[in-house]
Amino acid sequence: MIAVSCAIIRSSEMKVLVVQRGEDVDHPYKWEFPGGKIESGESAEEAVIREIMEELEMRVVITGFLESVDHDYGHKSVRLIPFICDTLEEEPVMREHMAFLWIDASELNTIDFAEADIAVARSYSEQIGVTYTRETELDTSPQYMSKEEVSDSDLRQMVNAARGVKDIEWLAMQAAGNNIFTDKLIEYSLIDDEHLAFRSSWALIKIVEHDKTLLSGRKGVLTDTLLASRQQNVIRAMLKILSVTGVEKGRSENVAELCFNLLGDDTTQVSLLLYSMELLATIAKAHPAIVPRLVAALNSPGPGRVDLLKRRRVAILKRVTGDSQVW
Repeated sequence: MIAVSCAIIRSSEMKVLVVQRGEDVDHPYKWEFPGGKIESGESAEEAVIREIMEELEMRVVITGFLESVDHDYGHKSVRLIPFICDTLEEEPVMREHMAFLWIDASELNTIDFAEADIAVARSYSEQIGVTYTRETELDTSPQYMSKEEVSDSDLRQMVNAARGVKDIEWLAMQAAGNNIFTDKLIEYSLIDDEHLAFRSSWALIKIVEHDKTLLSGRKGVLTDTLLASRQQNVIRAMLKILSVTGVEKGRSENVAELCFNLLGDDTTQVSLLLYSMELLATIAKAHPAIVPRLVAALNSPGPGRVDLLKRRRVAILKRVTGDSQVW
């Protein structure tokens, strides 16, 4: 059995941090409490402090603990040892995960957790006196919303109810056949509600993955959303979408500058680095003048990033120059 420490990290406002797993790992796209394997000769407490720093670059203080959880995933068994931690930091760095959310403890039951983390969420909720009841998933059968206008409150509730990939794909299917809903998803991507903004932008990604032409007529508002957003999850989504649809004519310079700034910042999330490179490669097709600057940025990944995303950097260099030489 693999021993793993995890952290229920609380902010100064008593929000709880949850992080989303990537595509090429066990339990893809599931959410979890951050943490990792306890190394030989290491205590569970030491492991959770180390893992949180390595994965998120956050300093935390352990303030309590919960009972351990044993879970058999079939291909492996884990013992999850949860610690309650506090932090004053607000912006985790996504070294291994694709997204994060700060949520109220009362919202833990809305998160699509990996199975072992469900037990941890329930245990923490019970300890602080919050009822934990899993919500019923959206009906993902192939049915479509009416094209008649649905109330804004109903649409918000529908988006907020989405808990996993199947739910998000269902939302994307509805929006693909409903221009009003699509426009609402773009609108919601810019609001302060992190839950709603994240789920809305994620659904937009699924729309363009299904058919890249469906959002091509909205390049302007998508570009505006990218340049205006301050939420990393939304910025990531807009970068990915615009790398497929292309950028609104006349806005490429502003978008390229944003991408170059992200590439030059050592604190930028790995996923933002990836999609910034992809979008710059798309822009370079129409604006070859940026190619030398893009090549220089790709050949200078910054301290500690020489091997990070090397395969993708090689591929992009080859696309824009025909040369795959990287530093």
